[in-house]
Amino acid sequence: MDNQEPVLQTWSEAPQDARSRRVQAALVACAILALPVFYLVHYYIFPGHVLATSAAAAAQASPEARLNLAASLLQNNQPMRALPLLESLVAEQPGNSIAWNDLGVAHIMLQEYAMGIAACQKALALNPSFQLARNNLKWAEDEQRKTQVTLAHTEQTDPTARDRAFYVSEGMNFLHAGNYDQAIAAWQRALQIDPRDAVSANDIGVALMYKHQPAAALRWFQRALTLAPEMQLAKNNLAWAQDELRKSAAARSSHAR
Repeated sequence: MDNQEPVLQTWSEAPQDARSRRVQAALVACAILALPVFYLVHYYIFPGHVLATSAAAAAQASPEARLNLAASLLQNNQPMRALPLLESLVAEQPGNSIAWNDLGVAHIMLQEYAMGIAACQKALALNPSFQLARNNLKWAEDEQRKTQVTLAHTEQTDPTARDRAFYVSEGMNFLHAGNYDQAIAAWQRALQIDPRDAVSANDIGVALMYKHQPAAALRWFQRALTLAPEMQLAKNNLAWAQDELRKSAAARSSHAR
């Protein structure tokens, strides 16, 4: 019997060990599955925090790392996230033709053709043999011409048929073509038809930002939020204007010293 006791003890412990290992494996599997679920929930419920964290990390990265990150964002159709990285790069390295070209691509993808053309032209001025920048310049110019053709067609619309939607669309086409004053005029007409048109108020602010008038733009974003307090786009643009005003104030303070 003494010889059998260890055997019986071993068999009695084996199921327990197996169960313990299965429980541990299940816990590990749950943890592995929970991580991506947590990230996805965090990303979609708190996207601003995720983007802010990414932006803060990117700001600490080297110029080469930021250029690579911006290129990856462009390849994944995220020009809005690439834009601030590229703008900071060309500010720090105005002789970086690759950064200027990629900035042009970001603007073109966002249908900001005039700014895309200007950025690609800058890249070519720095590097006349930069064929990719030349191709992107042609792309921007072609898209701008298409927009101008669309505008020419809209001008044939009977004035009596020009409603709010017409002027909102017309304003957006003018914006894409880089005609910011005409875009503002179109959206002001939309507001005359519907004074509670928060979209047009926000868009006027965007055009003013492109004209480097953040103080005036801020007032239009505030008006848009008065009309539509939950309008996230206007909130984002208000933060954009406030950030530009802070940068201007800091620059003035620096020069004063």
